[in-house]
Amino acid sequence: MTTLKPFPGVRPARPLDVHALLVPGPDKRFTQAGKTMESMLSDGSLTRDDDSFYVYEQRLPDGRSRSGVIGVLDTAGIRTLGTSASKAKSESLAAIGDIGFQLQAVTCLSKGLDVPDGEQVMEFESHDGVIHRLSKAPSGTEIDIGDVLAVGGIQHLASGKAMAAVFRSEDAWMAPVHRAVDTGSISEKNALKAISKAMSLTETALDGICGGTARFGLVFKSGACYAAECESEKPDARLIQDAVLDGIYKSDEGKGRVSYYTDMESMLSDMAEKKHDLAIVMRTPDLEALWDASPKIPKNAAAFLPEVLDGMVIRPSE
Repeated sequence: MTTLKPFPGVRPARPLDVHALLVPGPDKRFTQAGKTMESMLSDGSLTRDDDSFYVYEQRLPDGRSRSGVIGVLDTAGIRTLGTSASKAKSESLAAIGDIGFQLQAVTCLSKGLDVPDGEQVMEFESHDGVIHRLSKAPSGTEIDIGDVLAVGGIQHLASGKAMAAVFRSEDAWMAPVHRAVDTGSISEKNALKAISKAMSLTETALDGICGGTARFGLVFKSGACYAAECESEKPDARLIQDAVLDGIYKSDEGKGRVSYYTDMESMLSDMAEKKHDLAIVMRTPDLEALWDASPKIPKNAAAFLPEVLDGMVIRPSE
């Protein structure tokens, strides 16, 4: 059983720009951010709460809304979507140690979450028109959140106990993450020949790529487009990583550079300007398949949008 615990949160009057704080100095440390936080605590810019749970709500311009709970997880045994790079883990630990706070939450999905009521303490509209609301709930008992999958900010799990924003799995709102590859080590002709050994390819028009039902869509710099099918039971992100990105373009060896897009139109626009050698159009993955395969999933297997708004509440390190 995974439980979520209350914590003595610290809240600004409006969301902090944590990305401006999380800039390491020449020594790769975050001492300046620590001094900034000390100053804000001294001048009353930050409000301290008793041990609390926080209810976090997102309301989208299209009318959808979802609520989750922000609390602290004991990170031992938490299932993750992919694994975090050692550098990301070490930077997270350094930031928490120097600043004295965890500024960004781990994003999690739960199969058994009950969201409590709370008293609103902040509302903020982000640049994309999403309304973010934070409410404070009484500490009370621990919240049972059932089976949990961490899908974002997993580098912060390295701290042992981590602030997490937990949503119901049925409110995952997943989106595909498309891939674009740059390489100088293999020609388009040879890449196409290699891919055709791993997948069944059918040449098609670009419209067929955008609206088609194939497992993958491939768009080459030349403008050639293919619908790709494969009977492998691997999750799509794992299959593409193994068979194409690493297997052909050698991205694991640093020979092929991969860019990630959550907006397919932006990627195809860049392809029209010949900014990449190959674009791979992905489908929205099945959450259960990702859940079952974790953590053996490459990064950016899916996007969980909109992202949690950082800086609404922060957790003192213990």
